[in-house]
Amino acid sequence: MKPVQHVVVSSVLAAGLYAVLRSWEASVATVLSGVFIDCDHLLDYLIEAGPRFRPRDFFDFYENRRFKKTRLLWHGWEWVPVLLVASALSGWHPILIGVLVGVAAHLTCDQWGNSPSRWGYFLLWRWAHGFDGEVSFPRRDDEDEQGAPDSDCSE
Repeated sequence: MKPVQHVVVSSVLAAGLYAVLRSWEASVATVLSGVFIDCDHLLDYLIEAGPRFRPRDFFDFYENRRFKKTRLLWHGWEWVPVLLVASALSGWHPILIGVLVGVAAHLTCDQWGNSPSRWGYFLLWRWAHGFDGEVSFPRRDDEDEQGAPDSDCSE
């Protein structure tokens, strides 16, 4: 999913959470965690592309699947039960609830919208497969070598 889509989804959920909990802390935590979880993409980009960051190259790197490895340390379903337990142990602290909602929503959107392998958003599974980008995020039949949709419509 594109960043703006994560902002919209997180904002809608934050508004709903505010309506239920009346907690601005939970709402802010939902938006921040639902959007900034993507900062782990920056680490992967810098490891593969080098320390010179250019926004255009960064987005192209992911849109066209130029990555070889997908570490994505925060993109793991394993974090959801950890956050659930932490929330419960904290007495359901609003910030932890917000982070739980934001992370779970982000992962749900990515799982649905990014066509990973079935297990691609499990950190331990990616680790077991050497963080191989092609294993975690195989190309769809309608993509060319650069990850762009195939423009040949003939069948």
